[in-house]
Amino acid sequence: MMRRALPRRHLRAASGAACVAIGLFGAPAAATQAPARASGALGIQHEAPGCVAAGKYARVAACFEPSDALARARVYFRAGGTADWFYVEMSGPPPCLGAVLPRPKKGLERIEYYLAATDRSFGESRTPERAVQVTKDGRCSAGPVAPVAESASVVIGSVSGTAPVGFIAGGGLSPLLIAGGVAVVGGGAAAVIAGGGGGGETPPTTTTTTTTTTTTTTTTTTTTTTTTEPPKPPPTTTTTRPACETPSQAPNVNITDPTTGTLLGLQVTISANASDPAPSPGVKEVRFYYQYCPSKACGPRNLIGTDTTSPYSVNWVFPGCAQSAPDFRITARAEDNCGNVSADSVVDVLLSGRGCFRSTAAHTAATGSWVSELLVPGARGQVVVDGTQAVFPAGGMSTFSLPAGPGVHRFEATLVDGAGRPGTWRFDLSTLGLVPGSLRVVAGEAEQAGSTSVVFRLRGKPGERVVLAFDVGGEP
Repeated sequence: MMRRALPRRHLRAASGAACVAIGLFGAPAAATQAPARASGALGIQHEAPGCVAAGKYARVAACFEPSDALARARVYFRAGGTADWFYVEMSGPPPCLGAVLPRPKKGLERIEYYLAATDRSFGESRTPERAVQVTKDGRCSAGPVAPVAESASVVIGSVSGTAPVGFIAGGGLSPLLIAGGVAVVGGGAAAVIAGGGGGGETPPTTTTTTTTTTTTTTTTTTTTTTTTEPPKPPPTTTTTRPACETPSQAPNVNITDPTTGTLLGLQVTISANASDPAPSPGVKEVRFYYQYCPSKACGPRNLIGTDTTSPYSVNWVFPGCAQSAPDFRITARAEDNCGNVSADSVVDVLLSGRGCFRSTAAHTAATGSWVSELLVPGARGQVVVDGTQAVFPAGGMSTFSLPAGPGVHRFEATLVDGAGRPGTWRFDLSTLGLVPGSLRVVAGEAEQAGSTSVVFRLRGKPGERVVLAFDVGGEP
């Protein structure tokens, strides 16, 4: 079923205080340019990024006002220069919702998008269409790069019933399966639903055409009825997963790139092969870590990211720090669907150039990384960094990049979702080059506080907020 086009309406700036912390693609709403809206229409507050990263899931966010009138919100997107639009549903606690876009391919130059919202009276509002460049190396002259999700399962709606071009489906190996009306991208396969409806059978469509012929004495009316039978639903495919092997056998993993040596620049793509001995249920995921290893004495292991589809890879943004030795260790570890974990594959490397060990002048911002470890049942968080960038850590451990120039930096973290059971939220800033003694708790209950990390105690209630601040020094 074809969906009618959304009307272009004028929007006004959203004034709800709850909308201030979040914008489109996770950018802060404080600096947004929200168009005016007509009376009775929803206001949409958002800010576009300068670029999205190739091969990465871009996070999308926006705030809506009045939030109690919102019935549905979507992000419509397409590859630049193509005709067909696709969409992802936005979700989360009002007034601010979020979504994740599928991964653009490296050969794609830009994506086009707009946001559309429907209120409870079926009124529709939308933002203007925007074009965002796709960056392959993380550099973007047009502004900030959109925050990314390390892994995701993206459900795509299709207006035309076709599959989106220019985006990675199932890790780039599995083809799209046209079935039922929704495209699920991630985890090895995808499917598309036309019109955003359901997978059920559509009743026959009846078209009535009336032709009237008139003369001076006689009027003749002819009625023709045409019935179009609906297409038959696709066959159902059932996949049976092999039973876990007995005795259990661990999977194998091997880092294929980079090899031991010196790495130049700001970042590198780490690739690995992984397999599971037959008979087996297959590899579930490969996790990548890095450690700082001066004089071969390695420190804590830091998660770079996780990939669930072969070939397995992540993008490592070199940490920013004030160390004097460029020794680092990269580790890959595989886990199969039975919970068996592989032996580590390890590569020792040296970092050179910009990043942790750079040769630029003093007071140049370094691209570092920090770790969020959110151990609250059912948790999802939001962290606003220096009031200019928002990221959305899920439960467990996540790593994010940060241009940490000299001066004061501030993290404002909010628990967006939670099951109401207590837990902790740990922030590790050990690679950002903190000035000793500068890490301080501004708000929240700190259970532990060290020189480069802090652990907050949370009750598990959505809306809980913690704040921390720290200073970064100049070049050593």
